[in-house]
Order: sequence, then structure tokens, then C-alpha cells
Amino acid sequence: MKDARTVYVETLAKMAEISGDAGLDAPRPRNWNSLVDRLQAVRRDLIKSEDGQAVIAALLTDTRVTVRLWAASHALHWDEPRARDVLTAIASDPHAGLNRLNRTEQNRR
Repeated sequence: MKDARTVYVETLAKMAEISGDAGLDAPRPRNWNSLVDRLQAVRRDLIKSEDGQAVIAALLTDTRVTVRLWAASHALHWDEPRARDVLTAIASDPHAGLNRLNRTEQNRR
């Protein structure tokens, strides 16, 4: 059986593969929701230890938006300044899904 660290990293890699550079888009919601459930389950274990937190923190510099986005949201629990910097950078990135979603919503109004 795989340990929580491996499951966390592999699940985020799969989520990044599904969503591409957007960070949020999931063409198959059921599959996406299953991955989110798996990620959240192992996150609960990882954030309890320094080693687990280190696994998440290492992903804050990943090249994939999805990986950085989820890792930063999880790192808010123990490293809020660094996590906020990552989230702010993603929100400012015109190619990230957050901005595309914001533009779509603004166009609807």
C-alpha cells in the first residue's frame, strides 16, 4: 500500500494532467471529485507532521498551476505568508484558470 506522501503527489499529478494549465477545469466532474476526495483524505494525515508538511511545501514551486494551487491552499494551515504569496501569484497569472473564470463571469454580467 502506498504511503500518504506518495498518494498526495500522485493524486495532484493526475489532477494537473486532467486540468492542464488552467488549474481548475475538470472535464469529468465525477473523476475530479474522486481525486479531490482522495487528496483531502491524505492531506489530513500529512499536515499533522513536519515531514508531511514538507511534502506539501515542496510542491509550492511546482511548474503546474493545479499542483501549486492545491498545495498552497493546504499550506495555509501552517505557512500562511508563503501560501498566500503562491495564491496571489496564481491569481495574477493571466493564463491561470482563476483569471479565465473571472473574465468569463465578468462577461456574463
